[in-house]
Amino acid sequence: MKFKLSNLFFLFTIAPIFLMAQKNDKVDLKQIEEQFWSAKDTDFAVVQNRAFPKEKRFFISASTGTLMNDPFVNSTITRYSFGYFFSERWGFEIANEDFASSDNKATQYFKSQNQYPNYNLLKNYKSISLTWVPFYAKMSFLDRMILYFDMQFNVGGGIKSYESYQQNTTNVSDTTTGFHFDISQNIFFSRNFALRMDIKNQWSTQNRMRSINSATLEPELTNDTSLLFGINFFF
Repeated sequence: MKFKLSNLFFLFTIAPIFLMAQKNDKVDLKQIEEQFWSAKDTDFAVVQNRAFPKEKRFFISASTGTLMNDPFVNSTITRYSFGYFFSERWGFEIANEDFASSDNKATQYFKSQNQYPNYNLLKNYKSISLTWVPFYAKMSFLDRMILYFDMQFNVGGGIKSYESYQQNTTNVSDTTTGFHFDISQNIFFSRNFALRMDIKNQWSTQNRMRSINSATLEPELTNDTSLLFGINFFF
């Protein structure tokens, strides 16, 4: 005679309980609940099959973008970086950003009216970051393909180079320390390549000078916000 697994399960688990219940003329529902439906472990984790893992991998990145919030200049940014992920959650990154800055239309108009604002032009930012990746997900793109993406936060500091604009002489070069907080989004297309988008926020205290006579002004805490798009290559 052949027994199914369900029959064996009933024979050795449920049946003894009901036999006991017949003896006592009642069923102890609490006992059944504790044995078959109570949680055995209160710590749960989401398990995902990562198609493109980052753990213990180096990467290089190249991106370009624009400075979004400077009232006096337009800046095109070119950024290169190198980094490493210790795990899927943590990593570090070393970066170099070059700024190609020029007067925006408002500043050009002021100068055409013989009004010369006091402002600085960004030149470079060298930095190191600690990277934390709390979000990882998959999404469907037009029901044609699955895109794998993550969102990371980068916190760090570095050295910022800039020039104070001078009307009649050469611009005065200077450097300062700064720190940053960035939000980055990576969309993976293969094990090695990912599209990257960065919203970058940098803060630095910069010296300021009058543009018409080079007189020293009070230093000012400056926030620079930029948007960049680029490519990550993992190896």
